[in-house]
Amino acid sequence: EPQNPEALRLLGHANLNVGNHAGAVRLYQQILEQIPEDIEVLQALGVCQHHLGEEAESKATFAKVLELDPKNQVASQNLAASQSSGKARANAGNGNSEREAIAKSIEQKEQTQETMNPTLELPSETRTQARVFSNGNLRVIDLPEVTQLGSLDRAAELARAGQHAEAVQACLESMETRPFHLEAWLYMAQIAVDAEDYSFARKAADRALTLAPDWRKARMMDNLLKAAAELTVTEIEWPILPTEINSQRLTVCMIAKNEEEFIGQALESVRDIADQIIVVDTGSEDRTIEIAREHGAEVHEFKWNDHFADARNHALKFVRGDWVLILDADEELMAGTREDLRMDMKDASALGLRIPLINRQTAEGGASFVPRLFRNAPGLCFLGRVHEQIFSSVINTSRRWGMEVGLGQATLMHHGYAPEVKAAKDKVARNLRLLELALEEMPGEPALLMNYGLDLYNNGEVEKALEQLQRAAEVMQQMDAKSVLPEVRERLVNTYASILLQAEEHETLIDFVQSRLAQASGPTASLHYLYGLALLKQDRTTEAITALQDCLAKAEAPTMAPGCPGAYKAAPHHLLAGCLARDGRAEEAEEQYCHALTKEPAHPGIRFDYATFLTAQSRAQEAIQLLHERLEEKSDERLWTLGCSIVNGHLGDLGIANEWTELATLHFPDNEEILKHRAIALLTAGRFEDALALFEKARSDDDITTAAIYLCRLADGKAGQLTTPKNELAVSKYLTDWYRRLLVHDNEAAADRIAARLDAVETLLPTAGKVLRQAVAA
Repeated sequence: EPQNPEALRLLGHANLNVGNHAGAVRLYQQILEQIPEDIEVLQALGVCQHHLGEEAESKATFAKVLELDPKNQVASQNLAASQSSGKARANAGNGNSEREAIAKSIEQKEQTQETMNPTLELPSETRTQARVFSNGNLRVIDLPEVTQLGSLDRAAELARAGQHAEAVQACLESMETRPFHLEAWLYMAQIAVDAEDYSFARKAADRALTLAPDWRKARMMDNLLKAAAELTVTEIEWPILPTEINSQRLTVCMIAKNEEEFIGQALESVRDIADQIIVVDTGSEDRTIEIAREHGAEVHEFKWNDHFADARNHALKFVRGDWVLILDADEELMAGTREDLRMDMKDASALGLRIPLINRQTAEGGASFVPRLFRNAPGLCFLGRVHEQIFSSVINTSRRWGMEVGLGQATLMHHGYAPEVKAAKDKVARNLRLLELALEEMPGEPALLMNYGLDLYNNGEVEKALEQLQRAAEVMQQMDAKSVLPEVRERLVNTYASILLQAEEHETLIDFVQSRLAQASGPTASLHYLYGLALLKQDRTTEAITALQDCLAKAEAPTMAPGCPGAYKAAPHHLLAGCLARDGRAEEAEEQYCHALTKEPAHPGIRFDYATFLTAQSRAQEAIQLLHERLEEKSDERLWTLGCSIVNGHLGDLGIANEWTELATLHFPDNEEILKHRAIALLTAGRFEDALALFEKARSDDDITTAAIYLCRLADGKAGQLTTPKNELAVSKYLTDWYRRLLVHDNEAAADRIAARLDAVETLLPTAGKVLRQAVAA
């Protein structure tokens, strides 16, 4: 279909991409004869005219675009370029080569470039700069040299010179450095189209489409070749294309300095699965380099310059595998997940994967998903003097190619958070120094502010930490949610909320959780948990119930940053149970207590509160059984004390009360509360002499204890040592209560001993004597 506009469009783009501007102009003009107001084609035509030196025609074309679309920024920029000295090159708004220019104009109507934090624009083999967010604005920075590895510039030069086979060979050589090179496959197809060898173009295009079936450019090329009447073949001797296009060779990258303690186990954990191990040493003075080589690593030295991204990018220069795993020296790939790593690398749709990482010191908090595994593609690089990251470039490239950044299963274990390791390496002081340097270079960058705040907190400077975290939150709040790496946002939200809680800034925390920024982070189980704790501190029980229920609902959801360990254990169930009990929802409360005990059966606090709850529900026998289950395994003073209170105050069984308090006293002979309960049990059993010894040992002068002492002495005929107390009325009241206790527990024999000495009672405690005489007479 020689006049098919879509076929002409695709063929025109292919000619432009290989520098055949005159041919592209002819094709675009044929389209405009049929569709005169096609903005995409007009943009491309103007670019071609500019490169042919046809400035007047170029200006007129861009002006027409602005007539059709007055707000078209790309056309405005290109028109301005055409109106300059004539030496400026027209572009698609970002200063790149012709091929990127047309790609930009084609895609302008469908998408806008997003800014990450720290951020790369859509990377390509010719890009040398990127935009980052700093001090509330976007600024341009130079990209590291590693982004130029796999460049197609040489291939483009050869293609424009008509050396098509040589250009294809140059593409294949670029792929030796960066094997997952979709641009190279597509460019080989475009070179073949320029040479009118549609058969070879189909071979290359098929590979691009196989690797990225949702890549718009690959689909466009596929449509172009489908539109061709015949897949013509030329006499050109094309290089042989590789048959394996999606292999899973793994390169493990690491930077290290004085890591002899950990690096051996780290490298051993990947030795059997890695095809290449790269260790960049930044100045070790111990056996780090020797150990690395013993484990088969390529060791490359790098002079430390206080810049982690530079060291990481130096490692990327030597990568030749299909996939890259970033591993720190104090981490290891967990042995049971090596097969998971193999499966992760078979994910055909993924350009990168966040994989689970568990911190050894806080393993109970579960895993967070960290951006560590990605394909060896061109244009990827680390950014950041400290807390460096690469996934902004991975994410943007995946969007451009129609691929995904997913979640993997291979799991890393991190050892470096152990207090002794932190102290030995002085990580906090180092990070603070580097973060201060980084903030001088990029003031107001929210990820840097966040990490600065965290390390200030780790250094004990809580107020300064909160200031920096608040600044980071304010800046990030103003940004488009899609323009922030999820792990950066989630880490900021968790960190700020956690420190606010510890600083007892409960109202501020409650307000922060309602912010757009916090809500965009999930919210995660950790944030719901911290929110619930803040609400409880404000006695807002009903709202806390909802927050804790939300926490539990999110407990299994994947997270991108370390969370609050308590959120993933029994605490949310435990706290929710207490809230529900206070709200009068006993059945629901008991269900949550059971869930809490299932998760942490040895937790004494849960048993204490559950037993207290059961006692309040008039289920003292079950409460004692609950306590006894734990005390059979391990003695716990708090649980023994609670049990004493229950057996004396709620159970009504003298035998159990005697046995429980006796055992409690044996375990904790100096606990005054337990001794007092033992005395009560003895008094109730009528063992007045034994009870008296413990009451007097307690040396308490409160009216209840004084009344108990009077009762015991009266019962044993030792009233002669007593005198009427000053607070006779109060002591009398409590003595009658003790007497009533004997009757309630059916100890009539003990009660009779008191009744037999009413004369002595009336002498010492007239009020009590009168009440008791009336009771006996009745």
